[in-house]
Amino acid sequence: MVCEDYHSSLKKYSSRPSPPFPANNVECHYRTFVGNDGKQYSSQPAKSGVFRWVRVVKANSNTKTRTNKSVKRSTNKSVKRSPKTKIIYIKAAYCPEYPLPKALTNAKIKAMTKAQVYKTLVKVEKAWEKMSGRNQDIERLKDYTEAKLKKNLIESNGKKFRDMWNDQYCE
Repeated sequence: MVCEDYHSSLKKYSSRPSPPFPANNVECHYRTFVGNDGKQYSSQPAKSGVFRWVRVVKANSNTKTRTNKSVKRSTNKSVKRSPKTKIIYIKAAYCPEYPLPKALTNAKIKAMTKAQVYKTLVKVEKAWEKMSGRNQDIERLKDYTEAKLKKNLIESNGKKFRDMWNDQYCE
């Protein structure tokens, strides 16, 4: 092309960053060329009508143009936890003076023989005798049937009986 060869060897055109020829040349109007600095320049008319070199700024094709959007404020939804309630374990009162035999389950009581039931009921009655100071007439237990003995042992083994025992005598 004629505009590329024209004046390209002159020091005036070779030392500047834009292309090494004048932009005012007719063959160069509205065209894009690579300048001495390696960037692209386009020949565009100024207000006076004279053509000047204008650097072409290319937008990055990989990046998207962002539009201003209103900021959405996220509400911090955190799990509301109830304050931890401290669990206090109260130990059952212990009466060293009047100890009750160890509590048994109903299944264990039903599986016991008459002799075993009688033996544990005697322990309960003796503890009750010590605690209350009254004679419990332990001899009457010998005349009871096995079913009645087991029923009495289940009642004396229950929560109601043990709570009453602890309330009255183990404070």
